[in-house]
Amino acid sequence: MANISKINALALANIAKVDAITKANIAKVNGLDLPSGAFTGLLDTYTGAAAAYSTRRLASATTVLLRVRRDTGGGTGDDDEANFKFDTLTDDLTLSSPIDDAGSSSATNLGQFLNATGYTDADSLGSPADGFVDTWTDQSGNSRDAEQTAPGSQPQIFDSSSPTDLIKENGKAAIQAGNYDYMQNSFTSIAQPLTISAVYKTGTVGYSTIFRGSTSSAIGVLTHGSSNSRLDFGTSLNITNNNNAQMHTIALANGSSSLVRIDGSQDVSGNAGTNAFDPAFIMGQTTGNTYIPKMQELIFWGANQSNDFTGIETSVNTHFGIY
Repeated sequence: MANISKINALALANIAKVDAITKANIAKVNGLDLPSGAFTGLLDTYTGAAAAYSTRRLASATTVLLRVRRDTGGGTGDDDEANFKFDTLTDDLTLSSPIDDAGSSSATNLGQFLNATGYTDADSLGSPADGFVDTWTDQSGNSRDAEQTAPGSQPQIFDSSSPTDLIKENGKAAIQAGNYDYMQNSFTSIAQPLTISAVYKTGTVGYSTIFRGSTSSAIGVLTHGSSNSRLDFGTSLNITNNNNAQMHTIALANGSSSLVRIDGSQDVSGNAGTNAFDPAFIMGQTTGNTYIPKMQELIFWGANQSNDFTGIETSVNTHFGIY
C-alpha cells in the first residue's frame, strides 16, 4: 500500500507538472509570446531582399507596415500621423491593425485612428477621416522606406466616403494613387541581375508606372497599361498590355537574359539593357499622368531569383488570390 501511495503521489506530481507546462504554453499563445519561427514570411524563405514594401507581413522581424496621415478637412484639417503594425489575426493590414506610436492620439488601432464605421471615435473626430500613406515601411531590414511628405501627392489607404473598410483590391488592403501621387525613395544603385516582384492593378488608359529610376544613365522602368508596357533598363523589353487588371509580375533585369512573368506564366524574354537601378519613384512620378491606380506589394532582390520564381508566385497568389 505504501508503494502504491508513492506511485500515485509521483503520478499526480508529474500530471501537475505537465498541466503547469501546458497552461504556461497556452498563456504564451494567448499573450502572443509565440516561439521563434512561428511565423515564416516570404522574406524569411527568399532572403536577401534589397527593399520590400507590402500591405501584408513579409518577414518574422516585421513590426510596422506603414505610416498613415489622417485628414479630416480636405487638406486643412487634422493631420496627425501614426505607424501601424499588422493585424495579429491575419498578418495583414486591416482596420484592426494596432497603432505603434499613438502620440497624442487615444486610438489603439487604425479603425479608431480614422474613426471608421464600427470603431470607437477615440479622438472625438466627429466624422471619419481620410487616410493617406506618408511612409511605406521597408520590410527587408535595410531601412529603405518609401516616403511622401507632401500631402497633395500622398496615395490613399482609406476613403471617408466609404468608411466601413480600407481601400481594397480582391479583398486585400491596397494603396491607391491618383494624378501625380507617388512614393519616393533613394538609395545606392543596384547592379544587375535584379529581380522584382510586384502586385498591382493597372489603369484603363495610357500606361501606369510601377517604378521608375531617377536618371537616364541609371534608370529602370516598369510600366503597364494600354500602351508603352515595358521593362526598361536601357533597352525596352515590351510586355503584354493589360488594362484595368490586378496582376502579379515578376521581372528579371539581367541584360540580354531579362524576362517578365505575369500571373505565373512567362510573358516575354530578351534584352532589357544593362543599366543599374537607381530607384526613385514608386506608383508614379513627378510629371505626367503615369501612376499605378493600386499597389499591394513591391519587392526588389539584387540577385537572379529565377530558381525561386515558383515559390514566390505561390506565396503571392495564396495571399492575394489573383490567378
